[in-house]
Amino acid sequence: MVRLAHKKPDENKSTNKATASKGKKKQQETGKKTPQKTPRQTRTKQTAAQSTGGSGERLTVASPTARKRIQLGGGGVKKPRKYKPGTGTYKVVLFLFVSLDPLIDAFSVALREIRRYQKSTELLMRIAPFRRLVREIAQDYKTDLRFTRTALEAIQAGAEDYLVNLFIDAMLCVVHAKRVTLMPKDVQLTRRIRGERA
Repeated sequence: MVRLAHKKPDENKSTNKATASKGKKKQQETGKKTPQKTPRQTRTKQTAAQSTGGSGERLTVASPTARKRIQLGGGGVKKPRKYKPGTGTYKVVLFLFVSLDPLIDAFSVALREIRRYQKSTELLMRIAPFRRLVREIAQDYKTDLRFTRTALEAIQAGAEDYLVNLFIDAMLCVVHAKRVTLMPKDVQLTRRIRGERA
């Protein structure tokens, strides 16, 4: 049977005090600090906390997933992005060096505007400039003409209806020419086919 010799706790205290007093005496003599042995501490990763208005707290996070969760707001659920049509980016095949994103965005914006204006019933041209134009043209036929408000609204509604139908027919000429851009020659051809222009 083997006996293990244990030091008494009082002896440990007295030896610690004695070594501490020896270290102080050496320090006073040499003027240098002797490094004290400290128990080994466990390491933890520390991340810089976002400023919270001077609260002075610091986060200690061990795992990267927990760090991401804290950066996302604690819940771990990513906030969905709001859908904005016409501003998104599209995946383009890598071997194409020319980016098609602006072209695709322009088409989507144009289609959105078409749907919007087809649903609406309000007048599209500004009222005041159109009334000034009507009065200016009327001056060539007779001076001192006066128009009621409803008459000017009827003239504007008729003018807009004519222009919309003219552009619809002109777009058929554009499609026939295998283009996507409306040109003056398309409007001229439309008017000629209609018999409005010789």
